[in-house]
Amino acid sequence: MNGHGRKAPLSERPHGSRRHAVARGRRSPESGAPAAAWAAILLLLLLVWPAALRAAPPAGAAAEASTTGSSTTPGIAPTSPPASAPSAPSGEPIHLAGIFALTGVATSANAGATNGLRAAINEINKRGGVLGRPLVLELFDNQSTPIGSMVAARKAVAAGVAAILGPSWSSHALAVARVAQDAKVPMLATIATNPNVTEVGDHIFRACFTDRFQGRVMADFARRELHAATALLFTDVASDFSIGLSGEFRSAFAGHGGKVLGELDYKTRRTDFTPLAAQARASDADVCFLSGHDEAGLIVTDLAQAKASCLPLGGDGWDVPIFFQKGGNRLKRGYYCTHWSKEATDQITRELVRRYASQGPLDASFALSYDAAYLIADALRRAGTEEHAALRDALATTRDFTGVTGRISFNQNGDPIKSAVIMEIRNGEERFYKRIDPVR
Repeated sequence: MNGHGRKAPLSERPHGSRRHAVARGRRSPESGAPAAAWAAILLLLLLVWPAALRAAPPAGAAAEASTTGSSTTPGIAPTSPPASAPSAPSGEPIHLAGIFALTGVATSANAGATNGLRAAINEINKRGGVLGRPLVLELFDNQSTPIGSMVAARKAVAAGVAAILGPSWSSHALAVARVAQDAKVPMLATIATNPNVTEVGDHIFRACFTDRFQGRVMADFARRELHAATALLFTDVASDFSIGLSGEFRSAFAGHGGKVLGELDYKTRRTDFTPLAAQARASDADVCFLSGHDEAGLIVTDLAQAKASCLPLGGDGWDVPIFFQKGGNRLKRGYYCTHWSKEATDQITRELVRRYASQGPLDASFALSYDAAYLIADALRRAGTEEHAALRDALATTRDFTGVTGRISFNQNGDPIKSAVIMEIRNGEERFYKRIDPVR
């Protein structure tokens, strides 16, 4: 092992290494060993030596504990196994907290996130873990509420975890972020897009873009591509995510010369949107922007039944299977913004789909959580320790990390600069429509 806890390349091993010791202890033919035995030894060396060279890291490879910010490790594991399987991690486990809704109204919407974390951590451990130590995911239930999220965060901090992953919903993430920042525990939100999440403090990061970006993306799309002149907003006033995204869309749509006719408010657990759908029909808006989560599936159903003429648009809250189960699968036409599409043609996405499509739905929350686990693993390697301050600094210097959802570099706020995807729904079937790159 070199000074950073990683095997040195063959060319850098000291002369006292086991390879040289074996050479010194070998008997020559002149020393009395039978010729047949000597030939067998030579044959064995010819068979084993190439595999040993393939298994060794190249000379000059970066040390595991390097603290430089450049990180180009792909998230997905290689498609072919190495010449020699990595040794199983044997050190003390590194504990990570995952805070998500395991009970309550957000359970179904959060399922993809927990599945993505499990998949990535399982891969990482099969490849030798981090710093020779296995990662252990401890899930804490936030009970689908901000208060439950705060309680779960306190439990995670008390458990002494190295970092917190999640939550998914912005209202939940804001509550966790305040606890994590006070305790100086690094937190990496997976799909919480409200800008205020990372503004809580310098220990808070996210794997996804923000509502400022996706709100502008959808407003620009509505004006320039759909040629919408008027819009009506549906906003969940109990959701920080919905309130923030509606505000971003409103501001950007008006900035592009559009007119927002009004905003229809509701609260998270509502299931009957018939009265609001009737108001939408009366407004005769060109588009209806639904900024909430999976309840948007109920809204689009009621809009269709009311024969409202507006074209439904949404944000990444639509990108969960339960949205389609609640009515999205009957939507004639609509568009929403998200982080990733399983239809993408890049090699990393194709490999992820090949591995996991048969195990359940693959959505953006799965892909972002998968990337988040690898981001934490990458930062741990570069920090060389699970100590909170060092891990936080390593996360902050992440540059050009190649993940399933794109290349990730954190800005000064802990937010990544990355692309968005617009998905089209036609007759209940979704398909990739286009990618929108940020202005860098």
